[in-house]
Amino acid sequence: MASMPSSTSGGPGEKGAGGGPAGAGRDAPKPALFTVGCQGRRASDLAGELARRGVACVIDVRYNPWSRRPEFTGKALAVALASRGIAYLHLRGLGAPPELRRAFQDNPDMAQFLTAFKAHLFQQGPALDQLQEALDRYGRVCLLCQEHDPSQCHRLAVAEEACRRAPGLPLEHIV
Repeated sequence: MASMPSSTSGGPGEKGAGGGPAGAGRDAPKPALFTVGCQGRRASDLAGELARRGVACVIDVRYNPWSRRPEFTGKALAVALASRGIAYLHLRGLGAPPELRRAFQDNPDMAQFLTAFKAHLFQQGPALDQLQEALDRYGRVCLLCQEHDPSQCHRLAVAEEACRRAPGLPLEHIV
């Protein structure tokens, strides 16, 4: 089980006096959930874009936080995000397991894949709880995966479940 990312003093994850993120108040950005795909992006540009939107934590929903592009492997991405004051958390339970990805390669029917993924997702209580804890702690969270188009990615189902659990939470897909 992954633990919540730690933060340094004054970082985006530090709790303020009221229990929310440090600096929370009138001018603090409102809680929101974002999604983004790293396909076709540079890690440094992505980190800058997320910082401009006030994202405090990125949750990597790839089953394995690996990429052919070294800057998007989990450790390297965490460093790039930390340079902008953004926490990083990998939640493997929110990723599409290999058997679902293989089935999709054999039969590229997105509706069928998402149905199978949602069945998997509903068995991932601890990971979904960690996602909710991150939303509670950081306020502005971004789900990250590989696919550029959210309609062609399992992160859409993860985002929809997060919003179902937190009614009224704004959702924005960064494309």
